[in-house]
Amino acid sequence: MFESNSKKQLKTFSSNQERENIVAAIALRIRQSLDLDLILNQAVMEVRQFLQTDRVLMYRFEPDWSGVIVVESVNNNADSVFGFRIQDPCFASKHIERYRQGKAHVLHDVQGANLAPCYEEVLNCFGVKANLVVPIVANGKLWGLLIAHHCQSPRQWLIQEIELLKQLSIQVGIAVQQAELYQQVQSFNNYLEHKVKKRTAKLQTAVRFESLIRTITEKVRDSLNEPQILQTVAREIGEVLNIERCKIELYNGDRTNATIAYEYAIEPPNCEGIKREIEDFPELYSQLLQKQSIQFVEKVPELSPIDTQATRLVCPIFDNGGILGNLWLLRPKEEFFQQYEISLVEQVASQCAIAIRQARLYKQSQVQLEELARLNLLKDDFLRTISHELRTPMSSIQLASETLETLLEQQIGSNKSATFNRVLDIFRSACQRQNQLVDDLLTLCYIDAKKEIIKMQWIDLAVWLPQIVEPFQERINTQNQTLVIHIDPN
Repeated sequence: MFESNSKKQLKTFSSNQERENIVAAIALRIRQSLDLDLILNQAVMEVRQFLQTDRVLMYRFEPDWSGVIVVESVNNNADSVFGFRIQDPCFASKHIERYRQGKAHVLHDVQGANLAPCYEEVLNCFGVKANLVVPIVANGKLWGLLIAHHCQSPRQWLIQEIELLKQLSIQVGIAVQQAELYQQVQSFNNYLEHKVKKRTAKLQTAVRFESLIRTITEKVRDSLNEPQILQTVAREIGEVLNIERCKIELYNGDRTNATIAYEYAIEPPNCEGIKREIEDFPELYSQLLQKQSIQFVEKVPELSPIDTQATRLVCPIFDNGGILGNLWLLRPKEEFFQQYEISLVEQVASQCAIAIRQARLYKQSQVQLEELARLNLLKDDFLRTISHELRTPMSSIQLASETLETLLEQQIGSNKSATFNRVLDIFRSACQRQNQLVDDLLTLCYIDAKKEIIKMQWIDLAVWLPQIVEPFQERINTQNQTLVIHIDPN
């Protein structure tokens, strides 16, 4: 009798030691690992081996108190029930509160336990003869159940076996809590990482777009050629935003129509030169003329002969002087333009307006300069012509006055009256003054001419000299003189 009690005590001590070893090993794994699946699978395997039973599993609850078998260890004599989903209408009303309080559910013999039909049906379906269930609580909530099935025959569950499952359920609850906390930390880290990446990408995009705007601004402002400006803007935006088509349309003077001045497109067709009447699209152009950007989806006939839809973005091109036109961008209908892209296009449109206005002012100034140059040339030609035309009669008048004075001196001598002398002085002074004016006009013409490139011309002296001499011929004859023009043939 004493020997039998000693063996029984030795066996109990051995079982208790093994139970403590199992609990300690699982606790160590929980501290050393964050892999919940590995911990749970190792736990059910060791428990099944310790209990020498057919099946040990863990059952996890869903929000509606249905559940799924998430971990299982089973021997060759029983069927696997891993992944099995159970919807037991009797469970929530009869057992939830008991499990929340940490109480175990022990069935030594399923057939003689007088169970609810729905519960008995589930156990029979799994081939269970004896059942041991303890709750798993994590973070103060009922997470699931740790269950042992004996399928060969009814079984008397021992107190130490029940205690083992209770202790293991506590350790599993810690592991679940630890894993959920780790998962939350990971989720939060992923969220922060995603946020940082998103923020970094946004900053990189902002820097890239700022560089793009600076590049476009430099290119368009370095040019005073309007077609070149339009081509640069459309091409740069098309390449940076990776869009299918970019068009720039310009209004006429009274903004009754708009013509596509330039188009950037990956593939034909080319829409340059197409004109649209504003009154045919009142809703669209009423917003654009109020300097408001628009994004919408519409059918695009130029893409395909069949009905094809695409996303349009239209940004007005305007400055303080008014609205000049619109910038049209096109993408597939599944895509849309982000706000930062719209902001970029609007900034580029503003720079485009300044460049267009600058180019037009330059063109107007060039036209004015050409007109001024033409008028200045006409003025110089007129002054030279009138100066030469005036010099001939003035020379004749001066010569006549000198001749008259000589004749009067011969006829009258020194008997001229004071009035007569005063008239002659006035006549002589007027002639000198008019000749000086003609000389000044000629001097002015030649000073201006020095600023220009002088174009040399051949003069035929045989034709030119007789024309110069002819006005003096009559006075030469009155003086009984002869003027002979001799021009060497060479």
